[in-house]
Amino acid sequence: MTTITSQEDFLRALRENPQWREAVRAQILGEDVLQLPARFDAFVERTERFMERTEAFMADQAEFNRQQAEFNRQQAEFNRQVLVRFDRMEGDIGNLKGFFAEYKVAQYAFDLVQEVYRDLQYVRTVPPEEVGRMAQQAIAAGHLDREDRRSFVEADVVIEAADGDGPCYLAVEVSYTGDRRDADRARRNANIISELKGCPARPVVASVRNVDEVDEDIQSGFLSWYQVSQQQMAR
Repeated sequence: MTTITSQEDFLRALRENPQWREAVRAQILGEDVLQLPARFDAFVERTERFMERTEAFMADQAEFNRQQAEFNRQQAEFNRQVLVRFDRMEGDIGNLKGFFAEYKVAQYAFDLVQEVYRDLQYVRTVPPEEVGRMAQQAIAAGHLDREDRRSFVEADVVIEAADGDGPCYLAVEVSYTGDRRDADRARRNANIISELKGCPARPVVASVRNVDEVDEDIQSGFLSWYQVSQQQMAR
């Protein structure tokens, strides 16, 4: 039988008898405290599983975000290409409308002269090769810079007309919608032809409609306008 007469005897007895030690611990700490290590281990296990699921979710979310960003990039590139194609189509349609308007104005050159200038008589539409010769003569005479030769040669329509005093030329720029470039080219070409031929040359814009600043020039008398009708364009 173990005799305990001091604290040292008690501690030695606890060391020598594990079941005594557990009984004393249960008495002192209580059941709730004794269960804390097991509860903590369970908490740690649950936390680790939660962290694993969270990490897996974050990885899935990151992959989703990457795929979404790639989709957005591809969508933006697709939209950009569509806009580029639309711009090209719009430009091509604009050019086609301009070329068609130019063809129609050349067809109706006689009507243009009669409608815009009641004092003139239509003589002929100057052929492109003759306009090219005019450009060469204008360069030689110093009326035209060589850098501007192509722009002059590509004049849309040049018409020779006449009044009671002699010949007169019309420098016509054609567009579906007349703009500042058309007005400036018509005036420039008219000035060059007038200097070269030594006779009047009048600037004309032929179009279905015009931007506001061209309309202002027409109203001010700086150039004339031949309105191409929708009926003419449809024929």
